[in-house]
Amino acid sequence: MRPLEIGLASAVAVAVLSAAVNHARTSSSNAALAASRIELDRLSTENAALRSRLASLEKEAAELRGAVGELADLKGRVAELEGALRRSPAAEPKTAPPDVALVTRPVREEKAEPMEADTFSVRWTGLVSPRFSEVYTFYTESDDGVRLWVNGQLLIDNWTDHAPQEDSGTIELAAGKKYEIKMEMYENGGGAVARLFWESPSQTKEIVPQECLFPPAPETGNGLRGEYFDDMEFGERKVVRRDATIDFDWGEGSPTDGMAPDEGDNEDEEDDEEEEEEDAPAAPAAAPDEKPEPEFE
Repeated sequence: MRPLEIGLASAVAVAVLSAAVNHARTSSSNAALAASRIELDRLSTENAALRSRLASLEKEAAELRGAVGELADLKGRVAELEGALRRSPAAEPKTAPPDVALVTRPVREEKAEPMEADTFSVRWTGLVSPRFSEVYTFYTESDDGVRLWVNGQLLIDNWTDHAPQEDSGTIELAAGKKYEIKMEMYENGGGAVARLFWESPSQTKEIVPQECLFPPAPETGNGLRGEYFDDMEFGERKVVRRDATIDFDWGEGSPTDGMAPDEGDNEDEEDDEEEEEEDAPAAPAAAPDEKPEPEFE
């Protein structure tokens, strides 16, 4: 072949080869582009799903924040009410629940016999019902010796001669439940004091009130049964009466000074006499032939 023809053939071959290479490159690029578009579509779909889930979570979070705010408001209100209750316990309604309702039926007591101002003893028994379910601290102020039991537990034991002194003991109680309570004291010269207080986280320190005290069965009403003895060993009992609370400062006088039985004692005695007269057998009637003996005044 002539050199010219050889050169032309070479140029054609190079052009064909270049075109084939360019075509292959274009086909490969189109395939990669299609794959990229498919991946982009998949990512867009996942992104939309994630955005939808995020919006749902934000809505739930907003609802939870609202509930937390309402709970905080309620806690604040409860705290305000508890604070008001602690500051003014006397504002509590005095109406007791049915099982601790006040009973005002008169209670018969023994006549107040004179007692010496010194060397006497007193025992109070009955039930106590707290207002709150929590730990209570009971306090006694005494001159001289004192002992206190609540629910069978000896909380205070200061059975010694001493000037007016305060002692205390604690016990956990349930609101509205009645617990046995017993307090004893003796006096051995000089002044004589007997007082019973209580206190709890919700109850300011005060004399245990009458509406929370009950006598032992079968007695009814409120207060404690008080037995007064004319010695220090609970031997010679002189008086049995109902004491509304234990809040006494007899000084150097006798515990029976100014002590009078409740109204109704005389009526009870009259009723007893009438019952005895009714129960007494009737006098036999005079025989027909006998004349009744004249009555003399």
